[in-house]
Amino acid sequence: MPLPTAWSTVNGTLPAAWRSVRLAAQPDIGMVIDAFYIFARGLDAGDLDDIPAGRIDLVQLSDLAHPVEHGAVADMARHRRLLPGAGYFPIDSPLQWMKAIGYEHVAQLSRQALVTE
Repeated sequence: MPLPTAWSTVNGTLPAAWRSVRLAAQPDIGMVIDAFYIFARGLDAGDLDDIPAGRIDLVQLSDLAHPVEHGAVADMARHRRLLPGAGYFPIDSPLQWMKAIGYEHVAQLSRQALVTE
């Protein structure tokens, strides 16, 4: 199954990724939610409301110093991430959403955000 990323032409939206997980019809397959991709596409945590908490296996958090530049999403995702709260993303939004739906699985910091240039 193609990895849903913000620059994907196959599975680049939350509804498309969630549809793929549902169509797989395997109870042990879930979603990995990366806050970067939510905000890079101009979405917010409310766009996750159709995905049950039990089907989200991991939430990855990171931030960005400025809005995503047109045509530079992949580069920014790989090399420009900051630690949550160090940029302009409304990082409280996914945290509040996780609490509201009772998400109790893993949340991690983006590995790229931990690398300094």
